[in-house]
Amino acid sequence: MAPVLAFTADEAWEHLPGERSPSVHLEEIEMLADIEDDAEADARFARLLALRDEVNKELEIHRQQGEFGKSLEAGLLLAGDLSALSDDLAACAATLEELCIVSQVEGGAATVASQAYPGLSIAVRRAEGTPCPRCWQVHRETAGHEKHPDLCDRCLEVVQNLEEWAQS
Repeated sequence: MAPVLAFTADEAWEHLPGERSPSVHLEEIEMLADIEDDAEADARFARLLALRDEVNKELEIHRQQGEFGKSLEAGLLLAGDLSALSDDLAACAATLEELCIVSQVEGGAATVASQAYPGLSIAVRRAEGTPCPRCWQVHRETAGHEKHPDLCDRCLEVVQNLEEWAQS
């Protein structure tokens, strides 16, 4: 942050606890160690990005047809051989919902053959349910909390943690 937001970085630096130099710009910053090239990890990530491109093309077709506006209003359907995709997602600690910015991923009638994952087919459709007012993801069910009835489970947990923190 310091090279880009010089004054803001210095102001934040002044409020940090402990002893330090008078300016963040006078500090010696440790360099991160270089990581080794990993051709397998690069290939895995390239396949996931290629799949995301395929999904984005399908999303755009449905968006132009007026089925939905934002990608979070969509659900992704998968059919066929999911083994390679599952392995890549697990190795990258990622989910298709996050990668493709869609609300739902499930098995179903998918008709577009994936080039990134041979044997896999994809399709998109409008997601079923209602959007969470905090994260905008469409969920079939809300958390059902009396104080926050429209929030999804994930957002409810975050909001409750923030409320507890604000009270302490």
